[in-house]
Amino acid sequence: MEKNFKHFKWEVIANILADEATPEEKKIFDKWISSNNENKAYFDNVKKIWDKSGTLNEYDLINIDAAREKVKRKINIQSNNKFPFARRLLKVAAVFIFIFGISWLTHSIFEKVNSKHFQYTELVTKNGEKTQVILSDGTKIWINSGSSLKYPEVFTGKNREVFLEGEAFFDVAHNVNKPFIVTTSLLKIEILGTVFNVSSYPDDETIETTLVTGTVKITGKNIKSKLGKDGYILKPNDKATFSKNNNTMVIDEVITQYYTSWKDGELFFNNETFEKIAKKLERWYDLEISLDGNQLKHNRYTCIVDQNKTIEHVLKLLDITTPIEYSIEGKSITIKQK
Repeated sequence: MEKNFKHFKWEVIANILADEATPEEKKIFDKWISSNNENKAYFDNVKKIWDKSGTLNEYDLINIDAAREKVKRKINIQSNNKFPFARRLLKVAAVFIFIFGISWLTHSIFEKVNSKHFQYTELVTKNGEKTQVILSDGTKIWINSGSSLKYPEVFTGKNREVFLEGEAFFDVAHNVNKPFIVTTSLLKIEILGTVFNVSSYPDDETIETTLVTGTVKITGKNIKSKLGKDGYILKPNDKATFSKNNNTMVIDEVITQYYTSWKDGELFFNNETFEKIAKKLERWYDLEISLDGNQLKHNRYTCIVDQNKTIEHVLKLLDITTPIEYSIEGKSITIKQK
């Protein structure tokens, strides 16, 4: 087996495992792995190391010296009485060739995992901003105001995991072999390929997941679920609302446009309290809104807000339903009921 690897480029194996091989490297690899069963068995073992590396934490390190010792223990050097000294030298040389290859590949794997899988990009939107990103797998994500999304440059391992704080709309590229996972502060939302919206702002009392198409599964250690360990499965037009206060989940059938239209520049409010509307308008327009009076906070409104309209236009629209008066100083607005 050692001679099969003596002239084989270790970079090719690393690039194959990282899904970064050139067409020429793929031809070389296909010819090599199909040449005999030993090559295939060896590659399968190396692939297990690669797959295992996908579960490492960001600050884990691969101990190259320990890897060498492990390889030494695994190699079975059979004794032979004929020409013992010469054979011993040859076998020691073969062992070191093999160990060097494994050590180089392990180091290469670590560098690729560290530079790709654990090199996260973080997109942060300020209040009043929105942005869009297309991930390496083709997944499209719209990120709402006052939000942050962390994602790896390249997905490796068994899952495609991103981390969200705030609100985002996802159009996930289908891959049955690699579930897409959105991790929020308290929940994990698992998807194979679907379109959905997640709102998980730190200062909100709830985390909302609205499913447009496909299927998602929601899990979390603190959820008081009647469904047991499997969590909650959503079907299209379902909105799951998780309460941070009592760790309970409520699922309602909704008009999904109310919860996803923000990416197209519109906010739908369907029987929403003024307090909740004010919080969304703060992020939407990058303002600070103070509500004077408890009654005003609990007033409910149904309306559509176009982001191209000014905040004054929106306040006049709300004034039609319930008379209000307001004062604006810079980015601060105080509103009270007449």
